Amino acid sequence: MYIKELRCPECERRFVVDGALWEIGTVRVRCTACAHLFLPPGSPHSRSVEHVANASVPIAIWEPDESPETA
Repeated sequence: MYIKELRCPECERRFVVDGALWEIGTVRVRCTACAHLFLPPGSPHSRSVEHVANASVPIAIWEPDESPETA
């Protein structure tokens, strides 16, 4: 498994995500400490969601509300 370590821009906590998710770059990740949503910095945008999920149909990414209380 390929993993990538990220640092939350809000609380500075380090956590890991799947490397394929990081390579997409257009899907926000959620900090495991403070629940802040952000796009992974430095992502190469080299893979699509469909490629990572091995899907033969288009995938729409659902964006949750900003507040973690309602998610």
